[in-house]
Amino acid sequence: GHWVCEQLPQLRSIEAFIERQKQDIPLLINPKPTRWQIDTLRLMGWESNRLIKQNWSGIRVNSLIVSSLRNVHSRGMEYDPRARNWAFNRLRNSANVVQNVKSKSARRYIFRQDMPDRRVHNFEKVERLLISSGYDTLEPSDPMSEQIATAVGTRALVGVFGSGIINLFFSEQRQFLLEIFGTEQENKEVFFLLAAEFGVAHTSLYAPASRGDAKSRNPGAPFADSFEVDIEQLSLALQKLELVINRPTP
Repeated sequence: GHWVCEQLPQLRSIEAFIERQKQDIPLLINPKPTRWQIDTLRLMGWESNRLIKQNWSGIRVNSLIVSSLRNVHSRGMEYDPRARNWAFNRLRNSANVVQNVKSKSARRYIFRQDMPDRRVHNFEKVERLLISSGYDTLEPSDPMSEQIATAVGTRALVGVFGSGIINLFFSEQRQFLLEIFGTEQENKEVFFLLAAEFGVAHTSLYAPASRGDAKSRNPGAPFADSFEVDIEQLSLALQKLELVINRPTP
């Protein structure tokens, strides 16, 4: 989430400087980039021969170009949706070229069941309801080009608070986000503001920590290990969501 919404948009001003100076400039990155960092940089047009991994305590340069770092969403004086939209569009267009496939599924869900926190305790019931309502899963473990291409046709996303929600904004037809988070969740406005920035309708569903698995069980942890989703409330939220999805687009 931070990489796609904060770091990659910085390339817009760096590339503008390169264009103005009519000279290529290598990009300084962290010493041990992940596979998805390299994948997304490649999709953005930055191949490995243009990257320098920072493996030293310091590096001497004649000129250093430093781009402004915005928040993951627009807030206060950091209102800057243009660079984020630029990054999402380039990633989506590059992934489409790589995959040459566009997903036809309009409804997707993404959860964190393989992560140590913010897992859904009653996930089987939740998933059963989502599948019966016409939702397909979106796997964040797929290579970035496949993950982005899968998300392209998504109009509605149901997901637990976390970076996986970013997938919705790769879509060309994004309309609705149903976000699930624990009652103790801090910074609840993150994806609400991002959704507003992109014209996406947003609603949220609170889920209390599951019995015996509350935040106090893991002192100092910012999130509960897992929480319980109210199936009836989720069903009602999905019904309301359908009214938005089925609304004719102008």
